Amino acid sequence: MEISEEIIFALLMSYAVVIAVVCHFLTKNYLFASTAASVFVPLSVQIGDYVIRGYMDPFAIFAFPAAVLYCFFLALVVGIPFAIIRKWRGERILFPIYRTKQGEDLLPKTARRKKSKRKDGKR
Repeated sequence: MEISEEIIFALLMSYAVVIAVVCHFLTKNYLFASTAASVFVPLSVQIGDYVIRGYMDPFAIFAFPAAVLYCFFLALVVGIPFAIIRKWRGERILFPIYRTKQGEDLLPKTARRKKSKRKDGKR
């Protein structure tokens, strides 16, 4: 029984979307979550293909970078709602704030978000 290529492609893309959602849910850094999802999906597919077939696909050297690039753009699109929600909450989405033990920020003062001067907290 042979499965059509469209069904295989749809299954792989749904797998990529699920992994991207999990990565964006677990990681606050938008670019890191997109990169992790874009590397994990093709790597796990290639490893699974190797386990099933018993040998590496001869075109894996071309398929892996193309799949990483495609999954990266897919993960960027999937992460947009997560980034919007985190931005709405006031969290940093690209560079999380790293603090030393003394409570000082490691980021320069220009990279920090300015606090509101209004009493109601709005800008």
